[in-house]
Amino acid sequence: MSPGMLEKTSANLAHLSRTITYKTFNIQDTPEPDETFDTAFSNHMLYHVSDRQKTISELHRILKPGGLLLAATNGANHMIELAKLVQQFDPSY
Repeated sequence: MSPGMLEKTSANLAHLSRTITYKTFNIQDTPEPDETFDTAFSNHMLYHVSDRQKTISELHRILKPGGLLLAATNGANHMIELAKLVQQFDPSY
């Protein structure tokens, strides 16, 4: 639900010759009909939702058959290098 991220993405992809429609909405309360989108992006947000299963179901529902979901999230060792650096200065971290 970040209009700023969509503005930046739109600017970065403006050179493409195809038409791209960008939308933001609450994925757990999706206003879109079934099989609407060719592609959906879930960029560093799945760990924020209250009901991950519902979110994934909604993403599946709004994608067209053969549609593409591009998802990125943080793993258990996300930014481990930064944590190790901080521990050098604060061993209690």
